[in-house]
Amino acid sequence: MEDTSYFNILDLTDILPYSNIDATIEFDSDKKIIELYYSGGACSSSYETYQRVFSDFPLRDYKFELIKKIDYAYWDEDGNDIP
Repeated sequence: MEDTSYFNILDLTDILPYSNIDATIEFDSDKKIIELYYSGGACSSSYETYQRVFSDFPLRDYKFELIKKIDYAYWDEDGNDIP
C-alpha cells in the first residue's frame, strides 16, 4: 500500500476569498491578486483585494491576505450620503 499521509484534503468553501468567488471576481495572475466586488444594493458596495501568500510548504500556498478594502456609496436612514 502506498503511503499517502502527505496528502491533505483541504476544504476552502468557508475561507476568504474562496468563499466569495462569483462572476464579478477579477484575477491578476502576474501580481497574484484576486479582486472581489460586493454590492449591497442601493445602500453600499465595496471592493476587496487579496494577494497570494507563499510559504515554505507548497501544499499551504492556497492562502490569500486582504491587502486593500474600499467601501463606498453609503447612505444613512434619511438618505444622506455618508463620506
